[in-house]
Amino acid sequence: MFIGGDYTELRSNNVLCGVTCAGKVSAMGSLLRSWVISHMGGYLTSSRTGEGRYRISFSKTSYLLGAYDYSVIIMPDGPHSSGSHGAYACTMARTSSYFDVWTADDASTNDCGFTFIVIIMNKYFAN
Repeated sequence: MFIGGDYTELRSNNVLCGVTCAGKVSAMGSLLRSWVISHMGGYLTSSRTGEGRYRISFSKTSYLLGAYDYSVIIMPDGPHSSGSHGAYACTMARTSSYFDVWTADDASTNDCGFTFIVIIMNKYFAN
């Protein structure tokens, strides 16, 4: 999503304000692709911490003030590897240095790749 024109107070690097970083994680926890807004700096890492459990970490944590400074949109890959179920995902923990994602296709956790977008909240939105 891009904002054109002379709206410098509403944009940063031509990216819609609030979008801070994004990435794609494989079912095994590898970070396949990632992007971090230049103002935030640093890079992202990912790891699989257990079946259906992943951690995305920010290398530069000074940009985020705390766990509720940002929201995460998660889009799981589907259908699940069994081919018979779709998948869903949610964040289970957030800090200024990482967030945890859990994925499933039924009542138990299951490995699943996903794409995520992080949107910072407090720098652009009022209470």
